[in-house]
Amino acid sequence: MITVIDYLTSRNGGANPLLSESNLTRLSENFLRNYGGIDENLFTFQNPVFGHHDSSQNNMESPCFYYDSNMISSAFNNTFSVFSLNVQSIRAKFDQILIFLESLSEGSYFDVLCLQETWLQDDCDPALVQIDGYNLILQGKSCCGHGGLAIYVRDCYSYTHSVSINKSKFWEGLFVKIFFEEKKKEVIVGNVYRPPNSLRSDMLTFIDEFSELLQSFTRSRKDVIIAGDFNIDLLKLGIDSLSLEFVNLCVSQGFFPKIRLPTRLSGSCATLIDN
Repeated sequence: MITVIDYLTSRNGGANPLLSESNLTRLSENFLRNYGGIDENLFTFQNPVFGHHDSSQNNMESPCFYYDSNMISSAFNNTFSVFSLNVQSIRAKFDQILIFLESLSEGSYFDVLCLQETWLQDDCDPALVQIDGYNLILQGKSCCGHGGLAIYVRDCYSYTHSVSINKSKFWEGLFVKIFFEEKKKEVIVGNVYRPPNSLRSDMLTFIDEFSELLQSFTRSRKDVIIAGDFNIDLLKLGIDSLSLEFVNLCVSQGFFPKIRLPTRLSGSCATLIDN
């Protein structure tokens, strides 16, 4: 499943009736009909497990819907958008990614593509996975055999590497700083992969290391978008204390999940482990 993060840097564009809230709600409800519907699968800050609810969090709960192939071309062409996908071998899926991007209507595009589990080494030839119209930043797998990260930035933007992440046994991170020259603004975009691991000690180490990173971003007062596959289910806050600890960490540092519906569906199970 594809995760798209909508960063509100408005471009000119009118409303599309196809993207009305009623249409999007109907589609999303149908998509989740075998999993209990939207109400049973929506992450919300009003969940009682948080213990309190800050009214300011209401403003962070932006609408979240599923989009079909007819909608996706129009849904994000008036904003700065980030596409995030666990690709599970970019070489195996590269042609499918190209076909998807080419299927978008003319003039529709994603500004940044964040791919996890590329399975590439540091010495990989970038030309093998280059996409026209984008600059590519690669990072080879390090924390596991199925890691590896790629960020594609549209070539109309200037960018530079942002923070350097110390290599960890528990997760991978790649960050770039993108400049909006006409607005004299900049945004940091991060791509994160944490492989699935049920060991409590490993999860706690990840949360500690990730906490240091988020705190540094909070102190910098920069606009930051972090996309990735965290393998932490945000729909299990009431039964998984570590999931709750992770969300509380993010919220305490001003990072709010933009994706609030399941990103993976299998059998009768719906999980929200990507954002």
